[in-house]
Amino acid sequence: MRPAERALMAAIATGLALATALGGCHRAEPTDGSESTASATPLAPRPLGADGGSVNPFPEHPGFVKTTIVATGETKVVPAAELPDDVRFLYSVDANGKKESRAAVVERVIHSFDKNMQLVPPERASTGVMVLYGEGHKELQSIRLDYER
Repeated sequence: MRPAERALMAAIATGLALATALGGCHRAEPTDGSESTASATPLAPRPLGADGGSVNPFPEHPGFVKTTIVATGETKVVPAAELPDDVRFLYSVDANGKKESRAAVVERVIHSFDKNMQLVPPERASTGVMVLYGEGHKELQSIRLDYER
């Protein structure tokens, strides 16, 4: 599989994972042994907490954000307190744009590609993808990167 195809498959998987995490759809698993199919069936609301109590929709950050550039293998770990709020957290908002909850971003993985979709360092890239992960390596979001040259 070519890098461009892998990137496309990763983007599709990320979209499905994000939709599932946000409760918008789930993957239907057949019980008759046939192949599974994707479904846009809404999920039931999740319980608020294990004890039935409320869950803090704005938890504190666990401490650090790790950034990895795949093309170079470079990794940098920065205390979350040194980063802007929109880098440390991914927010969900209501229809009016009001922040409803947030998830801590603890890892950012940057895949950068040249015009031939070959993996290259960001300074030589024309496009890319940044994948944001939360605690437990839970994928939160993929963001397309367009580098201006």
